[in-house]
Amino acid sequence: MGFRNIMISSNMKLRIQDQQLVVTAGDEVHIPLEDINCILIENQSVTLSAYLLQKVADSGIALYVCDEKHLPNAVLLPMVRHSRHFKILKYQMETGKPLQKRLWQQVVIQKIRNQALCLQLLELDGHEELLRMCKEVQSGDRTHVEAKAAAYYFRCMYGLGFSRGNDHIINSALNYGYAIIRGMIARSIICYGLEPSIGIFHHSELNNYNLADDMIEPFRPLVDLYVSSHFDISEIDSTLTPEMKKGLFGIINFDMSVKGDMRIVSNCIDMLIASYSSALQGNRTELDLPELIQLQVHSYEYMRIVVFFDLPVVTAKEKKAAAKFRKFLIKDGYNMMQWSVYSRICNGTDSVAMHRQRLKQNLPENGSVRALTLTEKQFESIDILLGEKTFADSPESTELINIF
Repeated sequence: MGFRNIMISSNMKLRIQDQQLVVTAGDEVHIPLEDINCILIENQSVTLSAYLLQKVADSGIALYVCDEKHLPNAVLLPMVRHSRHFKILKYQMETGKPLQKRLWQQVVIQKIRNQALCLQLLELDGHEELLRMCKEVQSGDRTHVEAKAAAYYFRCMYGLGFSRGNDHIINSALNYGYAIIRGMIARSIICYGLEPSIGIFHHSELNNYNLADDMIEPFRPLVDLYVSSHFDISEIDSTLTPEMKKGLFGIINFDMSVKGDMRIVSNCIDMLIASYSSALQGNRTELDLPELIQLQVHSYEYMRIVVFFDLPVVTAKEKKAAAKFRKFLIKDGYNMMQWSVYSRICNGTDSVAMHRQRLKQNLPENGSVRALTLTEKQFESIDILLGEKTFADSPESTELINIF
């Protein structure tokens, strides 16, 4: 699963080369497609190709574009990424009302429970009343407890005069965060072979993402918690700054809890969608729903593979073999640190094992090749005694890669 979230907020040229996203604005930055989780293009002057859109879709990357107000208004999604799309579609269309109502009941209860947790984490009154409301949710939420809870929840959070229809910075921030999460959910829905327009509760003929609007409900309190913690409702006339939008985009780097395990939001989304698909096929009755926790950035287990090589280049055959090996390193996401020294960031030991195996499968016949695996902390201790720092030398963190 990709782990890089990229925000493009300046006039850039984007292209694909050797299975990598190349971002050009003077210097070039190369980022392997397999490492990318999502891309947010905020600047309307960014140049890209149809080939880039195709490769991004093939890689299952969520690509967002923004309107003239710099708010996300569209997301590029692959057409069909599941081998048995029609089979899953039939399950969706043939799902009975009783199952739909029971599943929606679970979603609503967890949403209200997360809203209660949000108020509790913010040390605001009202969480006990919301927990009481959870017990009133019936199959299919016939008595509309969700709507009553939402109205009560926002009054507790922002006061009696607050309305989600108001045009001010709080609603702008909420809408921005919701749009990012909604796009991630839509991507997961398609990757699991589901039709996003066929929802559990939402069923508008004008909405192509009814199911995404169902599944986003228990994730909304995460956005609410972040916005309430970082934005001041008294600054009604303020607008979202680039730094604010960077923080909102970074919400997808936070953890939530599923069955007691801390997981990054994108993983929580995939677990929920997978459990929903399984429920449609009659394999289970309970959804894997996320539970809100205190704001916590996901801690990646970053590691580095550093490859050192010395290859003979006397004969034409040796030159061709050396060029082929270097080409492999670039395609597999390695960046040149200096001559014959390349490094690659890996997300955990499984990723290290996969890339080391690829390395062994692409070794030339002659020469010397060594690979050193380091933790990110060890890598950061490298001293550059002579020469300039490059992108390959930059330490990795869970912060977004911002390219201005």
